[in-house]
Amino acid sequence: MGKNYWTFEPAVLVSYMSSKIGLELSAFTGMDFNTKNHKTDYQTGSQFHLDVTVAEHLPLLGGVIGVGANGFYYQQVTGDSSPSMRSSRFKGRTVGIGPVLSYITKVFGKNLARKSNGFPELDVKNRLGRRLPLV
Repeated sequence: MGKNYWTFEPAVLVSYMSSKIGLELSAFTGMDFNTKNHKTDYQTGSQFHLDVTVAEHLPLLGGVIGVGANGFYYQQVTGDSSPSMRSSRFKGRTVGIGPVLSYITKVFGKNLARKSNGFPELDVKNRLGRRLPLV
């Protein structure tokens, strides 16, 4: 379902994979710029995010298994705004880290990849699931 607004996200991805030792280092970062929701007259603030993966890839059962860790940082850099809000200080932030497991193999000559990861949030401010402070 739509949120009745558009998000524009310039982003950069950098990745390194060693073919000798199987080490992967990847980072994805972006800025989300949101348009105003004209149905609710609400403007969601802009957000910065960074996702990082460090993993080791090893041969297993004719494919390659990857084991490592993912981490992320999310920071809302401008506050949400609406005519009914007293201020636009609602800026969310969260940080998390968790495991990542992947497996790549060939099936009928095609690459088949499966990835599972978990991102428990370690520090949360002004995000869903946490009580927002009164402003």
